[in-house]
Amino acid sequence: MERGRSTSSSENLLDDFEDDYVVKSIGAFGVWQATVCVIAALVRSAAIWNMLSIIFLTPATQFVCVKFEDNATVLAQNSTCYNNCVEYMYYEEVLERTLISEFGLICDGAWKASFTQSMLMFGFLIGVSLFGWISDRFGRRIGLIISCTLNITFMLAVPFSQSYWIFNTLRLFIGMASGGTMIISLVFIIEIVGPQHREAAGSLAILPDGLAQGLLSVFAYYSVDWRMFLMEYAIASVVIYMFIVFLPESPRWLMSKDSNMSLSNDDEQNIWTQSINGCYSNCHWYYNDYPHVCATRTYWLHDPRHHRLCSNLHYIRSPLCLHF
Repeated sequence: MERGRSTSSSENLLDDFEDDYVVKSIGAFGVWQATVCVIAALVRSAAIWNMLSIIFLTPATQFVCVKFEDNATVLAQNSTCYNNCVEYMYYEEVLERTLISEFGLICDGAWKASFTQSMLMFGFLIGVSLFGWISDRFGRRIGLIISCTLNITFMLAVPFSQSYWIFNTLRLFIGMASGGTMIISLVFIIEIVGPQHREAAGSLAILPDGLAQGLLSVFAYYSVDWRMFLMEYAIASVVIYMFIVFLPESPRWLMSKDSNMSLSNDDEQNIWTQSINGCYSNCHWYYNDYPHVCATRTYWLHDPRHHRLCSNLHYIRSPLCLHF
């Protein structure tokens, strides 16, 4: 009778594993998941800065003509365009020099101010699709590193733009990289926590966006012109992006790729040894909660999900040095 109850209990336990194997192995939410979520959420800040910086780059600007052709004397009106005007003076409120005054985006060229943001958002559209595919094909971590590296490279280059069209070309690539950063970081957060915490994690992940918006005004306050403004938050982005080296690969992506499916008998024995000495020591709550799983050796050895997760578990947790 006792043996029958034990067998039934083991079968129920194995059925529970079918629900969410990753959660059963590494937990639904803890210090490790919280740390990863915070880093992934902060990475979004650079994309928010790129998207909202247009507020200070092309603000509503008043101007007046101060020089006419043939030195004609004309009583010029504020924010009025003249065909014979050869020089305008701009009234700036925050930055001493913006894209409006730098590239003369007024009168016939006024449409270029909004076109700048259109180029960025078009890049976002491309980046979301492109880096979504890259993250699915090569991994969330690889996709995030690539998008962040490209993002910071073009962000550091754009303040040195010498023409309007060079600026917009760089903004297009910045938009592509920022789109990748936005989409991958959110997927990272959703996949790293258990299903019961996904709604809360997804909602809390956008809280740093508000902080990023507030910091944007601080950057503008301490900037002289648009070049200094862009360089300030580009340098801040470098500091934030340094933390992505501590991000592990998404365990759910590793599971989905069926790695380590083909194992020899020696490999199985090694993994069995690692599961006793490695996985259980790193995930002690798992062993404490389900100690009788050790007796189900046949199940562990022939379940490829355990091979994949156990062999990658040390890799997943090692970057943050959070062994529990």
